[in-house]
Order: sequence, then structure tokens, then C-alpha cells
Amino acid sequence: MSIADYLDYWLENVIQAWVDDLKVIGYSRQSIRGYLGCLSSAMTYAILPLKYIQSNPCAPVKIGKMPVDVKAKEKMLETYTWYYISRKRRKSQNGNGTPWT
Repeated sequence: MSIADYLDYWLENVIQAWVDDLKVIGYSRQSIRGYLGCLSSAMTYAILPLKYIQSNPCAPVKIGKMPVDVKAKEKMLETYTWYYISRKRRKSQNGNGTPWT
């Protein structure tokens, strides 16, 4: 195994671990996708015009399934339920559901 192969292997695993850590911390899928896209673009630039590296170590990295935050999901359901109930009340009170009439 050459030094370049070892560094490629190490870099791929470090990037995957970094993405996994971002998921555990609680970053959204869109944020992680943005960070990974920025890093991937920088690595692509290092490949073609600069010729510092041979391949993009971000290519095999996958975001995978995101952990579900149970408390955030419950809060969203509470908010939606409150909105739905209050909208039903307004509709029954003034006939059209708008709060200003």
C-alpha cells in the first residue's frame, strides 16, 4: 500500500466520521449536504486544475438516515394540533376561518 493510498483511505474515513458526528450533534440534512458539497467542490478543484490529489475523497461519503428528534417531532405535532383546532374554532365562529373578520 502506497502513502497516497493510505492517505486516501484515511481521508475518506475521516470525512465519513465527520458527517456522522454532524448528524449526532443535530445538524439538519440540508446543512450537512451543504457542508459536504462545499468540501467536495474544494476537493474537485484540488483534482483538476491543481493536481494535488487523484480522486475526490468525498465521493463515497453518504449522509444516510437522520436520527429522529422525538421532542422536536412532538413539538411540531402540538403546534400543528393547536393551529388546526384554533382554525376550526374561527371557522365555526365567523364562517370563513379568517381571524380578521
